[in-house]
Parts: sequence; C-alpha cells; structure tokens
Amino acid sequence: MIEDLRIDRVGPIDKVDLTLGRLTVITGANGTGKTSVLRALQSALGEPDLPADAQSVVIAGTRRRGWKAGQPVEGPGPWPMAVPLRLQPAELARPSALSSSPVLLDPLGTGLAGAVARGLLADPSLHDRLVADLAQVAPGVQRIRAVPTSDGLLRLRLDLERAPDVPQERLGGGTLAALGLLTVFHAQPREHGVLLLIDDIETCLHSDAQRALVQVLARAPAGLQIVLTTHSSHVVDAAGAENTWVLGRNAEGRTTALLI
Repeated sequence: MIEDLRIDRVGPIDKVDLTLGRLTVITGANGTGKTSVLRALQSALGEPDLPADAQSVVIAGTRRRGWKAGQPVEGPGPWPMAVPLRLQPAELARPSALSSSPVLLDPLGTGLAGAVARGLLADPSLHDRLVADLAQVAPGVQRIRAVPTSDGLLRLRLDLERAPDVPQERLGGGTLAALGLLTVFHAQPREHGVLLLIDDIETCLHSDAQRALVQVLARAPAGLQIVLTTHSSHVVDAAGAENTWVLGRNAEGRTTALLI
C-alpha cells in the first residue's frame, strides 16, 4: 500500500505532501489540483500522463519509488497497478464485448457489460456480492445478467424489485456508475495490488447513494487502495475526517493540503 506521496510542480500544485490510507478522499475548490493528485499517482506508478518539465512525484510505503518528467520511473517493484476512473453515464450504458484488457474497465466506463461478464465468468460468487452492495446504493436491485445481443456484444439486464429485466441503457446514471465502480472494486485482478483512482465520485449520485457507496468502498480488501476526488460534503462525511485531505490556495496562490 502507498502510504506517503510527495508532489512537486504538477498542475497547480507547487509542493504537497500527503499520507494515504486504504481509502483517501481529496476535496477542495475547482482549480486547486484534485485531479492533478490522481494524475501524479498514475505517473508515479509507471503510466506517465504529465508533460515533460520539472515535475516530480515520489511515493513510499514499504518501498520507495520516484518519477521525474522525462525520466523512467525509478524504484523497486512490483507496485500496484493504477486504475483511473472518471465514469460517464453515456459510455456505461453502451453494450460491449467481453473484456480482455488487464484493466477491467475503461476510464470513462466503456465496456461495462463485458467487464461484469468477465468478472462473473471468473468467479460466479461475484454476482451475490455485486447485488448486495449495489442494492445499498440503488435499493431494489435483485439480479444482474450479461446477455448477448444480435450483433455479438453483451448487454446488461437488471431485475429490480418493481421492474424486472431492465436493459442497461434504461438504468439511471447513478446506478450505472455505482455498478461500474463496484465491478472494479470486486473483480479487478489484484496480483500486485490495485490503486483505484476515482475522479468526481459523486457524479449522477444523490446524497444517500453517495454515502452508501463510500461506506462500501471503505471496506476495501487487502490488495486494493482507493484515492478519490469529490466536491461533495456527503462523500466527506461518509469517509470521515481522518481520511480526507482539503486542497486550497495560500496567500501566494500555491496549493496547500490540510488533513481535516
């Protein structure tokens, strides 16, 4: 697990040191660097997503690893795999092929049906866990299936308490987003660990659903660590002050971080 993070000159962040837990929430006003924290972590784990200038990122846990712009990542491995997610309802609603990528779900949510099907094929017991957790966020969910379409893709169909056999394109954006996150939460392979990076977790979710989803994610199993960004006080309340960093700007206009 990554325990410490130092970011130098990434986006609006000049220099920030953060400690990370199993679940860490990053909040703050627009432009303070919430998404930059996620991008910095992704770059430090071997998937550079930052322009080449003087930027650097250092992460540490039981080991230490650093990244500087224009240079390869340095440090012993293996480290967790970064899985970035900024889920979009329109992408989540599309039928898709069976997933074969090392990362179960595309960052925008493309391939949800294929990801669910792959998870169910690998572990049939996943169904009951998905239904139980999704029902906390979207009450009434009773069954999840991935059904072949006429053009060779897969479409999800959900049985709800008062509406059986609902196709995924008719589901609400919040239900789809929660299902996408929970599918990765439960089914993403964790051979060397997974760092799940969730941007704007509250998208399409009402306040009660936000709280319920964060409470589920707080039970992250060994091998899974979560860092998420939010503008929502409901997400912060559910995660707890001890797990939340607030980004803001000091008198010089530089981003600073405060643990609530």
